[in-house]
Amino acid sequence: MSTQQKQAWFMLAAFGLACIAYLVAGLLVGFDRAWPAFALYGLGGFAGFIRGSGKPDERDKAIKRRAVFAAFAASYATLFVGCFGAWAIRYYWQHEDQIPGQFLWQLGMIAGGMFFFVWSVAIVLLYGRNVEADHD
Repeated sequence: MSTQQKQAWFMLAAFGLACIAYLVAGLLVGFDRAWPAFALYGLGGFAGFIRGSGKPDERDKAIKRRAVFAAFAASYATLFVGCFGAWAIRYYWQHEDQIPGQFLWQLGMIAGGMFFFVWSVAIVLLYGRNVEADHD
């Protein structure tokens, strides 16, 4: 298993732990007040300390490049759909001109988490496929 795969699995484990903590906290104090449970996803930052043996080859670099692109696209789409979707719902259906300020930091947190989640899933999936190095 490569270093990237180990890091990706560690990130997915941190995400799973954060989701479980959110569900438990949501049942105890309410889901609108359980957002701080996702701070446990920050444990994924320790994935950078996972080191493997050997240097990454061209296939590893190609997989990382594709995973980062997929993660960027997913987080950008999350921000775009979240911002315009929230505005459309508030303006057209609820007839209000503004969205709550609390929603914006929650959306930013969701988009950031989406980036690392999609990166981890893409790494795990792409290592299972026959990915060739990109030639520029």
